[in-house]
Amino acid sequence: MDENMKYEDAIKRLEDIVNKLENSTESLDESIKLFEEGVKLSKFCSSKLKAAEQKITMLTKENNNDTSFFFTSRKRDDSEGFGREA
Repeated sequence: MDENMKYEDAIKRLEDIVNKLENSTESLDESIKLFEEGVKLSKFCSSKLKAAEQKITMLTKENNNDTSFFFTSRKRDDSEGFGREA
């Protein structure tokens, strides 16, 4: 498994593995290989989520637990370069 894999790609592959295993279309040996890959992907995804959670915790602590700045919307304004060709 590629350690640079994106979380979304790992989840997609994990879903594919689960579908194959649920449909029992693979041999026993192939099922075991798929299961092993699925365990690795599951650990990888869990690790990515934990890292994201830690980053969010760190960012919120840096801002005195005020998360409102993360969720404030800003009106998109063409005067700032949006919608204009370079």
